[in-house]
Amino acid sequence: MKQIKEYLIENRIVVLFLVMVFLKLGFLSAQSPRYLIDSLKTVYLTTEKDSVKAMTLCHLGYVIYKMDADSALTYLSQGLALAKSSGYEYAEAQCYLNLGIVHWARGDYKASLENYDLAIQRFEQTGEVTSLIKALINLGYCNYSLGEFDEALKYYFQAKDLVNLKEDTLMYAGILNNVGMIYEKKGKHVQALENYQVSLHLKMESSDPNAKAYQSSTLGAIGSIYQFMKDYDLARDYFLRALKISRDLDYKIGIIVYTYNLGVNHQKEKNFESAQSLLLKALEEAQSYGNQTYIAYCYNSLGEVKLELKKNTEARELLLKALEIRRGGADKNALTVSLASCAQLAYSQENDKELKDYLEEFFSMQNYANLEDQEICSGLFSKLKQKKGKFREAIEYFKMAKLLGDSLTNIAKESELERLKLKFDDELAQKSQKMELLTKDKAIASLNAKNQYISIIGLILGLLIVSVLAITLFRIGQKRRETHQQLAVNNEMLSQSKYQLERANMQFEKVNLELEIANNSLQQFAFAASHDLKESLRSVTSFSQLLRQNIEAGAVEIQLDKYVNYIVNSSKRMRKTLNDLLQYSNIPIDKTGPEKINLIAIIRSLEIEMVNKELLPKNHFLSISEFPTVYAEQNLIYQLFFNLLDNAGKFRNEDRILNLEIGTTTNNEKSNVFFIRDNGIGIEPAYLNYIFEPFHRLDNMEKQGAGLGLAVVKKIVKNYGGEIWAESKIDHGLTIYFTLPKAISQPHPEI
Repeated sequence: MKQIKEYLIENRIVVLFLVMVFLKLGFLSAQSPRYLIDSLKTVYLTTEKDSVKAMTLCHLGYVIYKMDADSALTYLSQGLALAKSSGYEYAEAQCYLNLGIVHWARGDYKASLENYDLAIQRFEQTGEVTSLIKALINLGYCNYSLGEFDEALKYYFQAKDLVNLKEDTLMYAGILNNVGMIYEKKGKHVQALENYQVSLHLKMESSDPNAKAYQSSTLGAIGSIYQFMKDYDLARDYFLRALKISRDLDYKIGIIVYTYNLGVNHQKEKNFESAQSLLLKALEEAQSYGNQTYIAYCYNSLGEVKLELKKNTEARELLLKALEIRRGGADKNALTVSLASCAQLAYSQENDKELKDYLEEFFSMQNYANLEDQEICSGLFSKLKQKKGKFREAIEYFKMAKLLGDSLTNIAKESELERLKLKFDDELAQKSQKMELLTKDKAIASLNAKNQYISIIGLILGLLIVSVLAITLFRIGQKRRETHQQLAVNNEMLSQSKYQLERANMQFEKVNLELEIANNSLQQFAFAASHDLKESLRSVTSFSQLLRQNIEAGAVEIQLDKYVNYIVNSSKRMRKTLNDLLQYSNIPIDKTGPEKINLIAIIRSLEIEMVNKELLPKNHFLSISEFPTVYAEQNLIYQLFFNLLDNAGKFRNEDRILNLEIGTTTNNEKSNVFFIRDNGIGIEPAYLNYIFEPFHRLDNMEKQGAGLGLAVVKKIVKNYGGEIWAESKIDHGLTIYFTLPKAISQPHPEI
């Protein structure tokens, strides 16, 4: 790791260019691989560093190997030589890993295994855990494909031990899926099913957007296990779930595979008409997609169906097509399946020469074959030897077939035993659940006590609401009395002179208008406060009644807990509304008067406090510009920026990291304009005038608060003789601007 970091620092400009090319072209490579190849060649020709050239050739070899494996080997060999000469171990390890992949694609399995081993050694030296895990997984799959199942398990277990389940859930689930595949090949279907089910659970719990695509493969694998256990109904359910996901994602290979699996499921149920229909659909999809592997699978299964229906001529044509494709591929497991099918056809046609050829080829790669095909071919060879008069050999193959048949029977019995055990576990769980229900009576008694406690709380909250409304109405009456007193003074002054009378009339009209506006604002304020508080109280009352009814009816604890949660949440929302209301009605003023304020220190302190209180996410970014000198009451400035940051935290976009910027700007009309900008959900410009008004809340009730946060900000700004406004677009964040003339121009603002 130290060597890689030193290299990146020394060559940061070249490496940055290389990374930018990879990032940019990674999205285009699927549609334009030539563009990616040309760009990598350009990087190779324009850099002088051997270490960068080595890494570029490594990537180039990997990109090109599917189109031209020979050229890929040349690039990777050159890259490996440069990596060794420059001492760049990470590039050397990557070259070995990609060489293993290319040799595997060419069918040179020995060279593939050797290069994977070398890659693992180098990655262990460099400490690159992620790349080491990938190399171990590739080496495991290589051994699995060669029939070395125990070796494959060893490498998969090593990879699993290195994966951090919390950081890379999908990779961990993928390894478990592959372990399940090996257990399935070894005939240990119970262990295979356990690994598949854990893998599926992890994939379903993952929040990764690719997780759903990976679920389909595990669903299909579980379906195959149940198909082996001859639980065809359950197998069909899993295949259908896998097929639905593949169709939703337009995943062509998945559509082919699970349509084929459903066809085979019908074949095993002896429903040959449905089997043929599904297999033909799978074949059509595979041919349109150009997937030779599943074209061969479909031909072979269709041939087996025709063989079951005694249509030997059609069966022969289909089975030979499958055999021809599989002989040209690297999958020896699939080849043994075709050989077994062709052997059965030859036996049914009494073609002893072909039967002998197929069986000899089959037994030359017997290790790759499944137990069922081994039993069938051993039995056929026994009959052929008997027919030729070679009774000793016939007896040996008969014994082999018998042993294989007994093994299959034992495996089937073990599987059936495991199924019975699973059913027993389910019944045991149900009994345990019934026992839990017997304890509900005690829980109900406890809930009765809770209900009384909640009723008392509701009564207290109701009294608090009435008190707040009374205080509000008292303040409205006091304001009216003060206004009437002022009007009386003005009326007395009107009697002194005509000039004073006209002036007093004008003043009267002005005051009357202000009174009307004040009355309207106070009525709206009181109505909004009353509405929010009544809404919360109504929730408390309604769910308390429902709680009592459910208790009397003997409802289960889950429903009761649900109502209690509703009541508690409504109470919390009511308390928050009361706190916001009191804060807005009486913004506190520091008795010590204005002082010189360090705005940056206040904001950073607030940031730490709000992260600890989970009002701001931990993974946010806050930049702060330089500020002019400010003289103000510290608690008011603290409250101002607290409400602004709290607003940004509440209305952030959960799909991206919260970015905040606080600073000042100037324009032709105003100087020292403060602003706070976020990248949250934003609002429509038409509603910008409402966000600073009390109780004007544009979001739903799930957000905490009564809609007073920005109203408090506006009130503080107005007290310092300032103005406040905002700019926003939907999903483009919100920017709030404000000025503080008195806080900047003089040390003693009137608040």
